[in-house]
Amino acid sequence: MGLIKTVLNTFNTYLQLRIKEMYYNINEKSRNKQQKIINEIESLRNERTSTATERADLLQQQLIDEKHYIKHISTFYDNLTGW
Repeated sequence: MGLIKTVLNTFNTYLQLRIKEMYYNINEKSRNKQQKIINEIESLRNERTSTATERADLLQQQLIDEKHYIKHISTFYDNLTGW
């Protein structure tokens, strides 16, 4: 019986570690994507053309969507881990 508990506990710990790794990777990718979008928005705003401004506005919405996405993922992760 003790061996089964140990195996299950080890497996549970492994799964928790994998979940943390997955969350970290998703979070890092989102931060990098957000920074890339911000840089592109700044670059487009510096061009000061109507086309660039329209593109920057679209990217601004994409940035907002990405922030909502990572917030949703964070909430899900917090509920999953109980933090």
